Amino acid sequence: LFRSSFTVTVTDAENPTKNATANLSIAISAPTLTLTTTSLTGGLLGTAYSQGLTATGGVTPYTWAVTIGSLPAGLSLNASTGQITGTPTGNVTGPINFGVTVTDSETPTTQASEANLSITITAPALSVTTTSLATGVVQSAYSANLQATGGVSPYTWAVTTGTLPAGLSLNASTGAISGTPTAAGTSPITVTVTDSETPTAKTATASLSIVVNPKLAVTTASLSPGVVGTAYNQTLAATGGITPYTWAVTTGSLPAGLSLNAATGAITGTPTGPLVGTINFTVTVTDSESPTKTATASL
Repeated sequence: LFRSSFTVTVTDAENPTKNATANLSIAISAPTLTLTTTSLTGGLLGTAYSQGLTATGGVTPYTWAVTIGSLPAGLSLNASTGQITGTPTGNVTGPINFGVTVTDSETPTTQASEANLSITITAPALSVTTTSLATGVVQSAYSANLQATGGVSPYTWAVTTGTLPAGLSLNASTGAISGTPTAAGTSPITVTVTDSETPTAKTATASLSIVVNPKLAVTTASLSPGVVGTAYNQTLAATGGITPYTWAVTTGSLPAGLSLNAATGAITGTPTGPLVGTINFTVTVTDSESPTKTATASL
């Protein structure tokens, strides 16, 4: 409220003129200052946020301040514009309560208005992004990593249904599955990831399986005989390890006229003379493990 005092004089038309005076005042007041913002939109961790506070009445310009509690981590209030901006950070989700005060520019006494507000912070949906796990081999080092997105890191991992293949273990902090499998087979499992949200952590699950193959071995024990001048075709076979396989003759040589397909293991061609009888050689199969494994057979 501002009161302006002054004196007025009235002069009549007499000759000579007469006058009279009075002391008066006018009280000037501004409309009541009111903070008109009643709610604020929610924010998403890691996503830019912007919303302005509003007020009516009083005398502009206004000055804004957080006077109770604090804004969500990563956000700030512009004292001149009333704009709340920033990118929510941290691990706290849910409604964050705080009080704001707007003060006007009246003279000699400013007005102020307060409001209790909140911003609800959420995290992106937590999900396991790993859809399959690498195949393992008995007595070969194994390593695979579970991965997730969303929520609030760091994550904690656990096998909540089923069990890992014998010889393997899960690192709860990193999601790494490692070890050396000791038995072949298929192990169906459910993995659960838990995030670090506060006050309530979120979880997500995925159904996966790990196949452990036997050690690599050539299963072809003998080859059919060939006849000079007659087309020959027989395919070598292997089990275990990790496909695809690569084949090679590593000791001796095939009968004249025959060749080995390195990718398929097929021995084809037409035997030629003059050598007849039993031709001995060694074949080696190499798998696609990292590092690769080999197996041999004398045929």
